[in-house]
Amino acid sequence: MTTEIMDNTLNVTVGDGKYTVVQGGDGGLRALRYGEEWRDCCGDGLIYALAVEVIKLRAEKEQLVEEWAKGADKWQETHDSIPSAFVGLAIVVDSLVSEQV
Repeated sequence: MTTEIMDNTLNVTVGDGKYTVVQGGDGGLRALRYGEEWRDCCGDGLIYALAVEVIKLRAEKEQLVEEWAKGADKWQETHDSIPSAFVGLAIVVDSLVSEQV
């Protein structure tokens, strides 16, 4: 699955590699099927808009995955830094509170 916009060109592959939308530097839009020329999409605003949306959503997904990974790492660091004595103390306090209820 590839997604690129470079030098006013667009290249988006979808469908497990079956279809690729390509826009060259000249602005021409075309579709490839299994890497072979398939359709001329010049002037097809729908295909262009969908390709741009795919690029945008993939970038957002990548950013969210990175942020999630950083958050998970931070949580693990915090969790690992809690001394086991505090965990034991929490168990004792919890049992005392349970007895009083």
